[in-house]
Amino acid sequence: MRGILHTSIVIEDELGGTEYDVRVLYQYDKGYKGDYYQPPEPASVEILEITPADSALTVPEHFYEDEGLIAECMADVAEQAAEAAEWHAQSRRDALMGGF
Repeated sequence: MRGILHTSIVIEDELGGTEYDVRVLYQYDKGYKGDYYQPPEPASVEILEITPADSALTVPEHFYEDEGLIAECMADVAEQAAEAAEWHAQSRRDALMGGF
């Protein structure tokens, strides 16, 4: 599953740190429970693209492996899953009520 996260990153330079707004495109893999033949694999996120709001900015490569940014993407996936579950539950309640 692909997702998009809007967040900010701090880029450090010789003058200090500056915060920039970015759009992060990521790929989420839900992992694998494992079975007799295959070991389990944990859920993971791969950052595919980081697009800054300021097009003149070049995002350093190390942000593609940044643990904090990956954790934000994982939290975004969890939030989307919770919203989808709530929507599904509400749809089911509405269907059971039959328009009452």
